[in-house]
Amino acid sequence: MQTNQAQKASSGGRPTREEAQERSRRLLDIAQRHFLADGYLATSLDDIAREASIAKKTLYAHYGSKTGLFTAIVDRIRDTWISELRGIVLLSRSPEQVLQAVGLHLLDVGTRPDMIALYRLFLAEARRFPGLTRSNYDEHGAPRGMEPLLSYFRKAASEGTLKIDDVSLATEQFTSLVLAGIRERLLANAAQRPNVGERSRIVRQAVQLFLLGCKV
Repeated sequence: MQTNQAQKASSGGRPTREEAQERSRRLLDIAQRHFLADGYLATSLDDIAREASIAKKTLYAHYGSKTGLFTAIVDRIRDTWISELRGIVLLSRSPEQVLQAVGLHLLDVGTRPDMIALYRLFLAEARRFPGLTRSNYDEHGAPRGMEPLLSYFRKAASEGTLKIDDVSLATEQFTSLVLAGIRERLLANAAQRPNVGERSRIVRQAVQLFLLGCKV
């Protein structure tokens, strides 16, 4: 009976949950590629709907607008990142191990070509569409998506493992120590993505500098 229902769904009936999730994933993949290649303003919802083989009205029904679709893409990227980062923080032990693992992951993801393209899009559209970029930072200026590290800093400060007066600022500062310099050069096409050895060197020095300022 279940097999017949699945076959019916696959042959034109109501899609199964797995099929709906796969269609949504494929749509967001297609939309993300268009946004990163063409920029926010030049991206056409007609082109996205056509490539995804869905009606444009269906796209609007699910996401409401171009902004809604772009926000869904950013939310998906952030949710994946938070899940990965939470696992890294939980599996690590000493502050040095935590920061080393977080920094390596931050550089691995943050210097990927698609992430550089996304950040470049944010910079290009920040003036015309401030809401697109403003939501990437919390009320204290710390980048959203770094909540697992912020929570770790808050716990370490309360337990006396690290001396931190402002955990949001510390999160922002550690992120900048690791990523800001190389990302700025990548955005300006003044550097190539660092290899694994170079990323390790960047993170090692960033961790040393950061921990020197947080000694108990």
